[in-house]
Amino acid sequence: MFSNSQFAVAVHMLVFIARGQFDQVTSEEMAESVNTNPVVIRRILCRLARGNLVISQPGALGGTKLSRPADQITLLDVYYVIEGCEAYCLHKSQPSETCVVGRNMLPVLEGIMQEAEAAVKEKLSRYTIEDVLRQVLKL
Repeated sequence: MFSNSQFAVAVHMLVFIARGQFDQVTSEEMAESVNTNPVVIRRILCRLARGNLVISQPGALGGTKLSRPADQITLLDVYYVIEGCEAYCLHKSQPSETCVVGRNMLPVLEGIMQEAEAAVKEKLSRYTIEDVLRQVLKL
């Protein structure tokens, strides 16, 4: 269902921020935890900010904090911000109409993918950033 690793990185970042609770977290601190370049973190932070999941303060004394309590941010919220409404793609070009497989493939696949996507969304709506943080701290 996920088109790349950005969802996992975004959840990682939000859990990292939630662990600090009161302090603002820098992109460099998050990048160290994720083990990636701070530029990657900043790109995802921009999306999270546009999605109203974080608030960022630029500058030397700046950083990022959650826009609301961690128990009020679901993984489905993150999914919508990072993946958009539909996280699957079908054929880029129209399959052959003269072939029985080509003619019928898109409607069949679309139905299956919509069903799978609904199951993913339902499951993600059950978990919050706080839930993930609790599980991380238990290990």
